[in-house]
Amino acid sequence: MFWGIALPAWFYIFVRSLIKREALSFWLSLLLIIGVAKLMLVPFKCFQATGRYSLFIVALALLALGQTLTIFYREVFFRRTVKFGCVIFAMLSVIQLSAVQFPSYQIYEPIRDFVKNKYMTEEYYIITSEAPKFLIRAWALLDYLTLDDPRGLSCYIAMRKIVTCFPMNKTLISPLYGSHLQNRVWNLQQDKTLPPDAFLYWGPLDSLHYFGYPITPQKVMANQDYILVMQKESPVVLLFLRKDFLRDPNKQKRLKEALEVFCGS
Repeated sequence: MFWGIALPAWFYIFVRSLIKREALSFWLSLLLIIGVAKLMLVPFKCFQATGRYSLFIVALALLALGQTLTIFYREVFFRRTVKFGCVIFAMLSVIQLSAVQFPSYQIYEPIRDFVKNKYMTEEYYIITSEAPKFLIRAWALLDYLTLDDPRGLSCYIAMRKIVTCFPMNKTLISPLYGSHLQNRVWNLQQDKTLPPDAFLYWGPLDSLHYFGYPITPQKVMANQDYILVMQKESPVVLLFLRKDFLRDPNKQKRLKEALEVFCGS
């Protein structure tokens, strides 16, 4: 719809604004050019996490489409043809997005889970992220433990230093919040009077990047209040849970189910 209808409409409005010297239409059209030029400055490896930057470009093109329909409001056949084309392109885009890999919009796995009344699908977590598989499984485990618990849990995180498009590697923190944003990241909390419910470490233990107050994995291992529930080497992934958090029988049951699915244990 954008490439086939909205963008040609924008081009028409832009040329028309030059010919008829319409200042407002010209500056609105120029914003789209400026927006595209700025997107060219975003490295390709970063674009998957910054796709939202292009939303305003689509909006400007759709405004141009609306303006074009207004100009040709007397041409009934033209307006109906354009609107019909928008509907067809919108339907086709759903089919196209279902198979696209960058970013992944595949819907097969979620639909299969819905039909089987099942929540966890290891393959879906893996195909929708480029992070290490075991790190994805740790995210999924924490999410599953608190899925129906509005109180959620507070998780401390430390990870290896990597080259990303954002400061402090915060792109790998957001999955900790869970499907319903029920969880919290202890490092980013203002109130740190209560200890974390979980600790998640990813990367070489001697070169971890700590967000805020550093709590080493060695210190957590020596703390009798926590238990190691997930461990993986190369790359290192450690997940600790507070024993008090696991006193709930329902949490224990969910932990067992999650470990069977994600770790095969």
